[in-house]
Amino acid sequence: MIRKDILDWANLLPTWQKPLMDKILRGEKVDEIVLEDSYKIFKIENKLMSDANIVTYVFPQQHEEKVKISQNVKWRGVKNIQGINALADKQILDIIDGITIIYGENGSGKSGYTRIFNRAFISRGDKTLLPNIYLDTKKSQKADLVFEVDGSEKIVEFPSELNNSYCKKVSVFDTTSAINDMTNENEMSLAPVEFAIFEELAKCVLEIKEKFEAEKQVKGNIQGFSDYFTENTDIKNIIISINSKTKLADIENKIVISEEENEKFKTFNKRKAELVALNLDIKVKKLSDLSQDVIKIKDNISKLNNKFSNDQLLKIKNLISEYNRLEKLSNIEGISQFKNEDIENLGTSEWKDFISAAKIYHDTIKHEIDYCILCRQNISDVTVFDKYWAYLKSESEEQLKDRYKDIIKLVSDFEKLDHLTLLNNDSRLYEYFSQNSQDIVLEIQVFENNVKDWSKKLNLSLGKKKWNSKIKPVIFNIEIFDEITDQLEMELKNTNKTSVDNKLKSIQKFLNEYNAKLVAKELLPKINTYIKYLSWLDKAGKCNISTTLITKKRSELFSKYVTDEYIKQFELECKKLGLNIKVKTSQRGSIGSTKNRLMVKNKKPSDILSEGEQRVVALANFLAEASVSKENNCLVFDDPVSSLDHERRNLIVNRLIELSKYKQVVVMTHNISFLLALEDLAKKEGIKSKSQHIQKISDNTGILDETIPWIGMDVKSRISALRNTLQKVTSEYNKRETSDDIQKYSRDTELWCTDLRKTWERGIEEKLFNGAVERYRPSIETQKLKNAPYTKELYSEIEMGMSECSNWMHDRSPELGAKVPTPEELSGYLKHCDDFMKKINKMIN
Repeated sequence: MIRKDILDWANLLPTWQKPLMDKILRGEKVDEIVLEDSYKIFKIENKLMSDANIVTYVFPQQHEEKVKISQNVKWRGVKNIQGINALADKQILDIIDGITIIYGENGSGKSGYTRIFNRAFISRGDKTLLPNIYLDTKKSQKADLVFEVDGSEKIVEFPSELNNSYCKKVSVFDTTSAINDMTNENEMSLAPVEFAIFEELAKCVLEIKEKFEAEKQVKGNIQGFSDYFTENTDIKNIIISINSKTKLADIENKIVISEEENEKFKTFNKRKAELVALNLDIKVKKLSDLSQDVIKIKDNISKLNNKFSNDQLLKIKNLISEYNRLEKLSNIEGISQFKNEDIENLGTSEWKDFISAAKIYHDTIKHEIDYCILCRQNISDVTVFDKYWAYLKSESEEQLKDRYKDIIKLVSDFEKLDHLTLLNNDSRLYEYFSQNSQDIVLEIQVFENNVKDWSKKLNLSLGKKKWNSKIKPVIFNIEIFDEITDQLEMELKNTNKTSVDNKLKSIQKFLNEYNAKLVAKELLPKINTYIKYLSWLDKAGKCNISTTLITKKRSELFSKYVTDEYIKQFELECKKLGLNIKVKTSQRGSIGSTKNRLMVKNKKPSDILSEGEQRVVALANFLAEASVSKENNCLVFDDPVSSLDHERRNLIVNRLIELSKYKQVVVMTHNISFLLALEDLAKKEGIKSKSQHIQKISDNTGILDETIPWIGMDVKSRISALRNTLQKVTSEYNKRETSDDIQKYSRDTELWCTDLRKTWERGIEEKLFNGAVERYRPSIETQKLKNAPYTKELYSEIEMGMSECSNWMHDRSPELGAKVPTPEELSGYLKHCDDFMKKINKMIN
């Protein structure tokens, strides 16, 4: 059988895996000590560790006799919930043998419980746990899972103790797992218990692999020795080139320091100090900077020479002449047309500025005007404005404006020279000139003053538009700067820096090699360890820890003992659930487990089936997997009939009740007709059933109640509930003191009477028609009409009963008010209804 095949295979495992397998077969925990021992054996086997004694493992068939007899485990519920998914704390959910039905509307907290089940039990559903956002303080998330084991209660703490064999007895089907089945490849989590051996062994092997990878990481992460050496030397290159084949003795020979090298080290250190003391770098930089300063001042003075050259002054003189010519021409061409207009200051610059400004303002007005833009007098017959605008557009006037702009630009340029400083008194160039050529300092200062003086005279001449014939060119002889530059270059050559640098370079090379040998001597112990690590890593690189053989063997045995059974059961489940579509299943191994994929005509079910058909396929897959596992005792279904029509819903009702004959079945639903159908069939088949109501009250969800919702109660349950509520209403009546008390009694009485009327209506369905027609059932059971006791006399009694509990509500007048029934009257209404229902029962039976 399966276990014999596993034991035969276990004897062929590598030696290091056998201690792990021995623990797993004995049902004992594989702790850290066992893992470390197995890892040690792995390293010895692969020559990564010195030889030592290795225990020989042989797995006899007696292992089979040591297997524990399965315990009788039943899930009995959840209690002491705290801080999970907005579920109310300290709720108790009871699970019975047979079928447990948990009814709740959307938002009542069902999904909160489903997430707990997904996290605790075998499930492919959503395992996310959210904190209770309605709590003022954050609580730890926990709950108690209650099991009955061989007749005794066992508590599994959630979520800290989920790796527990009891939790593996329960499997969950929900919407998320259904979607996964339709779209993804999923692990077949329900299989004979022996297959868990492969999963456990694969898990242990992967933990050993983690240890191996971690050790490789540690040994591989030991940094080389490059950072220990500040300079690039031959010794450094030797050290950083070390590999697994390097001999430590070769390194030791390379770093020996002779007496001759010691003496040379002392001499070279002294000579280096002498050469460094020459400060040639500073001298060279100073001469280079001075040379750049000379070039810069030469360039600045050259620009000034150009600005005050004969050619430039002639251009300025011609500009003034051209301006005067254009101004005269403009006056001749344009001013004469205004002689008869009697205009003050005609032709002056002020007059021109005025009409130019007026033109700019005029052009901002986008519509036609016939008035003066200054005084708003009518000017429709005045032509002087047209003359103004024509004058401004004349060619000579336009050219005059351009020359004026040229003059303004020149004036601006010359004004900047008022602040001209060619040679700062605190500059290094001033210091150099003062020490080596005092005359040039004076010449630069004279030139600077002349430039400033002639700039002012030129600006004055440009402002008056009249050339000053005394203005002459200002020229500085810049060739003197070339002589100074040549002199600096000569001084730079005389420093003999290249020769000194070469000497220092040679000295430093020796010193670097000498110091590198000293560093290498200090590193010898680390170098020795490093070489050993590299050798170890070479060997480790040839080792491979893999779960492939484990997965392969599991797949082989899975195909031998499970796959055929699963496929057969899957096809049977599809048939039982009314699905006539050929759905293909395929399995493959994956790290100690088996993956299953569902396909319809080589496509994902989600691509080709309706939503309802997908749900049925997912259910069939879940039930087929569950049937393969003999360890599975309880099945949980969350909204299994979502998206299904009533015919297929009835098939699922039949299948769930059939399952509940030999397994615990838990159903969570918001479908009242589904709940009623399950209750009816369970009762008919003699199956234990228990319905619980999950609801939301204020901000608290997941509040559990033993009573099912009013909408699902039969007549007997409703009359009992009305009797209990009547006691509370009677207490309110007896304690009336204020108008608020009276109004509360009136409102509660009205609600009570409404529920009583609904009980009469329920009685018509359940008693008068003998349950043949009920509003929350998908079909009509015509056979029940044979015993239906309906008569006209009964109709009259029903009409009277319904009227007495509702007429007072409908006939009230806002002006006159209405008498609210007393508790005694309400009790009479209820007795009337109860007596009527009992009478109908006798007629039916």
